[in-house]
This record gives sequence, C-alpha cells and structure tokens, in this order.
Amino acid sequence: ERYGGDGRSKKLRSDGQRRFLFQLAANVFHCTVAELEQKLTHFEFVEWVAHYVLENETPEERKSARSSDPTYVLSQVQLALRGG
Repeated sequence: ERYGGDGRSKKLRSDGQRRFLFQLAANVFHCTVAELEQKLTHFEFVEWVAHYVLENETPEERKSARSSDPTYVLSQVQLALRGG
C-alpha cells in the first residue's frame, strides 16, 4: 500500500509524540520509526522527551528555580508531547 494523500501528514503535524518519534529514529537511533517502536519502552520514550525539554530550555528557564522542580519539568514534557 502506498502512503500519502490520506491525511497522514495532517495527523503527523498534530501529533507531537509521533513527530518526536520520527526525530529520535532519524537523529539518535538511526532507524525507522517501526524499528524504534520495537526497541523503546514507553518509560524510555518519556525520558527522552524530558531530556529534550531540559536540553532546550532557554537561559532564563535554566536560571529559574522552576527548572529543577519536577512538577514544572513534567508540565513541560506534557506540553512537548502535545506538540505545543
């Protein structure tokens, strides 16, 4: 079956988790998304998202005490997973 023209690109644009899987597969694991889904547990995936969030904080966010607060980090992970 050929891909495309069936709304997948719209779905991908709105699905932050799926987009992040593509980024991990291409840039970190150097494999396909299907292969990565076989390798990675959900817990590991969430850890990768948290790592991404922390690595991409602005300098102001790093200086803030909030960045060391687990609740704040979790809220940022949830935003990232939603694609926001």
